[in-house]
Amino acid sequence: MSKGKPSNPYEYGCKVQFTLTHKQGLIVSTEALHPNVYDGHSLQRSLLQAEKLSGTKVKCAFVDKGLKGKCSINCVKAIKSYKLIK
Repeated sequence: MSKGKPSNPYEYGCKVQFTLTHKQGLIVSTEALHPNVYDGHSLQRSLLQAEKLSGTKVKCAFVDKGLKGKCSINCVKAIKSYKLIK
């Protein structure tokens, strides 16, 4: 969440992470992250929680542009979303 003037914005609140299934879009797990952490540091924890709650192995993760660097975490392939430029 952000608030402030366009010339001087600031953020408040906390980051929330949702883990969904790819085909049905069912929410498998949710987590509020305190304090705001980098996406790359919280992805592994989120994947482990999703595997524990669903009872199935995660094969691949679709992530946004916030994840920089690693493209695989614990043998789970991270597929990044990109905006197509016309």
